[in-house]
Amino acid sequence: MKKLGIAIYPEKMNVEDMKKYVLTAHKNGFKIVWAALLQIENLTENLDENITLKKYKEILKFCKEKGMETVIDVNSRVLKEINFSGDLKFFYDLYIDTIRFDSPLPSKTLADMTYNQYKIKIELNMDNNDYLVNDVIFHKATTDFLSGSHNFYPQKGCGITKEYYLETSKKFKKFGLETTSFISTKNEQRVANWAIDDYCCTVENLRGLDVITQANYLWSSNLTDNIIICNAYASDAELQALGKLNPYILSLQVQTTTKLTTIEKEILFNEIHFRRADINPTFIRSTMPRVKFKSSNIEQNNIKAEFLKGSVLIGNNHFDLYKGELQICLQDIEFDNRKNQVAYIYPENQILLDNIDQYTKFTFILKNDLC
Repeated sequence: MKKLGIAIYPEKMNVEDMKKYVLTAHKNGFKIVWAALLQIENLTENLDENITLKKYKEILKFCKEKGMETVIDVNSRVLKEINFSGDLKFFYDLYIDTIRFDSPLPSKTLADMTYNQYKIKIELNMDNNDYLVNDVIFHKATTDFLSGSHNFYPQKGCGITKEYYLETSKKFKKFGLETTSFISTKNEQRVANWAIDDYCCTVENLRGLDVITQANYLWSSNLTDNIIICNAYASDAELQALGKLNPYILSLQVQTTTKLTTIEKEILFNEIHFRRADINPTFIRSTMPRVKFKSSNIEQNNIKAEFLKGSVLIGNNHFDLYKGELQICLQDIEFDNRKNQVAYIYPENQILLDNIDQYTKFTFILKNDLC
């Protein structure tokens, strides 16, 4: 099951504000709350009296009471400071469902921990691109309590490439493991774990894009299950827009290019399209509408401009048996009066076209300028 999540940073955020944020996210279908201990210092001193840890415990308990899954990120420094010896009671008492190990432990240790009495899931860092996951599986980890998570990268230009994302993700998905990636809010007043936040994200190509495009890309790759907004606070509009997405069907944001007829609106917005199997480099073709709307009247419209990459076309009355077929241009092509240009996918959203393969299902939604 694919899920959405938010991140909180109790050492920087007010408890009541965090609770409101969690409630808003929960109302919009979010299931995960992510936090990190990496930025907390001096954990060695009086753990039971640590004011920041008490704040973590209060908000994480609240999250659990609201039915949210909780994830905590740790590294070798944190584990040393809490005198970690393999017993997960510290994390159980912190109301944690999943521990993300930013720094790896020995593979047998990690495998053994998947059998812990608290049923806490063990999550591995996916971006080292090593063979840790293979070794953990080799040591008979139970995959029901093992997962993978990418990093997020605060500094512009330092996120992983699309190619690296695909390569590292496939190593985990081949074992059927649940995976997580990160996206960023567009909110100018952002809070993250570090002072630098150039729209933190996992994949560099997604940096600075709207949340709908970021989420759509990761989900449509079929390599990410869970998506976490790694900074806060995401706007209500962003949370609502993400909550409305179908994680299993790609939603392409478009701007209509003309006043659409009733039939054109129905083809564009009310159909679940899929790319026919005999793919070509020029168009993404959705051919079922030409069957459904075979007897419909689709007059030629008055747009006579060149069809640019990202143009969405519908065959008109002059296109004979292809009338009603919907096409998305994958490159600039010359005008064809047998096709009506009805919408346009903006360049920043065209990264999604890379993930539309044969039989990939997709729909169209109006571009959301609030996200």
